[in-house]
Amino acid sequence: MKPAFNCLAPRRLLLRLVAILFSTLAGCSYQLVHGGKINQSEVATVEAGIQRLRQLSFKTNVPILLETPKEASKILSEELTHKVSDQEFKDEGEAGALLGLYPPGIDLKAENLRLLESQVSAFYDGDEKVMVLLSGGTSAGLWYGLTQFIAQRDVIGEMVLAHELTHALQDQHFDLQRKLDELKDDDRSLALTAVAEGDATLAGFAYVLGSSDPAIIDKLVLELNGLPGEFVKDTSGIAPGVSEPVAFEYAAGANFVARALRRGGWDAVDELYKKPPQSTRQIIHPELYFDRFTPPVEVAFGCYERPVDGWRKSEDNTMGQYLLEVLLENNLTSHEDARVLADYWRGDHMKILRNGPNLAVAWVLVLESSYAAERFASTYASIIPRLPGGSSLHRVEQRAEKVVVIAGQKPEQSEKAATCVWNSLSLKASPEGIATSARADARFKPRAQH
Repeated sequence: MKPAFNCLAPRRLLLRLVAILFSTLAGCSYQLVHGGKINQSEVATVEAGIQRLRQLSFKTNVPILLETPKEASKILSEELTHKVSDQEFKDEGEAGALLGLYPPGIDLKAENLRLLESQVSAFYDGDEKVMVLLSGGTSAGLWYGLTQFIAQRDVIGEMVLAHELTHALQDQHFDLQRKLDELKDDDRSLALTAVAEGDATLAGFAYVLGSSDPAIIDKLVLELNGLPGEFVKDTSGIAPGVSEPVAFEYAAGANFVARALRRGGWDAVDELYKKPPQSTRQIIHPELYFDRFTPPVEVAFGCYERPVDGWRKSEDNTMGQYLLEVLLENNLTSHEDARVLADYWRGDHMKILRNGPNLAVAWVLVLESSYAAERFASTYASIIPRLPGGSSLHRVEQRAEKVVVIAGQKPEQSEKAATCVWNSLSLKASPEGIATSARADARFKPRAQH
């Protein structure tokens, strides 16, 4: 919910931090930085090449700073503090734990910073409009497995520089930093960040290989399919709700942007910023963007806009299909069941509530059908005993295709809260807003009645 990109997920860090649209470097020397200095000739070569490939010109110069890992960590920490308050991190971490997205007791700010410090060796700072390189490499991280099919040459520095320069072009031409800062819906933020990372990933590899030929792009997308699993292994010890959205941005983002590139070249990729996808569901199912544009169902309830029995709204947000899948994977034995059930997501909205030191969440989900909602409600109810407070602090109610979850309030409070939510609930859907999934599974379909 918000992380890196503030909702309950790590996107708070990534989404609210497009300032830190980042990549990772290999732990070996490379031509871009040598002897503690930036190779300006190499920089000029990559700058010229990425402008030709991406068919966009820099409007202003992009300064490149060389910092030590300690200095870069300080910059990242300041960015986190600037974009998200400590109270917001605390609320989002506690709310995510209540719902099952994060482990209990998570320090969400520290976890996000730990992920960045373990993976980032270069980043474009969209607030300061500069690029930061680290002096000294770290582990290859995200990029290691992706460079194995490239000819044996020193490509890591070129690829990372081209990737980050693409982010600078996105910011200069499409005002990307401002757009991400203004988005209040974290699901949409994650979707837009996936476009930006997918674009930069394809551009960086195309630059290194000297071509954006469809066959090359298809090969890259195929290689990226294995990235989430490898990245999770590389970031073991970090909460999946924090780490997995990062891999999603690269892998699913590249697949989505490749669809546009095949249809209309880089001009079609540019159009994605003018009409961004409105949900991670569209990233997961590109046909719902390119073939039959299907925005999510808009969910609203006004119950907590004013204090209710002492509870005040701290924040509201949307989890979205992808983070719902991560939540279910965290709590179900079968990841396939989690993926299939999350695929019936059509919209959701939540409010994080405060009553002094106490925190609660009111969460409404819209599923594909009454049957899908019934299955979700029963599945979620089955994991409640493992969540903080268990059944004494969780309530799940289902009506038709809608499910209401109240977490963090005692039974007598949650009953009143659920009634308040149902009475103030409103939905707004496009004609296709509750469309049948392309990946329907018989396990979550009702049996024929005889």
